[in-house]
Amino acid sequence: MKFFLDTANLEEIKRIVKLGLVNGITTNPSIIAKEGADFKTRIQEICALVSGPVSAEVIGLTAEEMINEGRDCFMGREYCCQNPYDRSRFRSDLSVD
Repeated sequence: MKFFLDTANLEEIKRIVKLGLVNGITTNPSIIAKEGADFKTRIQEICALVSGPVSAEVIGLTAEEMINEGRDCFMGREYCCQNPYDRSRFRSDLSVD
């Protein structure tokens, strides 16, 4: 079993990571906005704090935006890029390498 913390609060992440109680982080644009942070910056800050996977929903609206965002934000890290799904966005699921 793996435990993922659902937050974008850096202090909370630091505290739980230090205790060794979390395997990764999951978050989304709404959670990041509540922290008053820039999306890309906060994702990169989170990636710097945890060694495990980071999962975040993209904010791009087109397939191209989502693909580029996933590649740009996660700095080559192990990540799960959550794509909001509808038929017009299906191409993004098929195009990420």
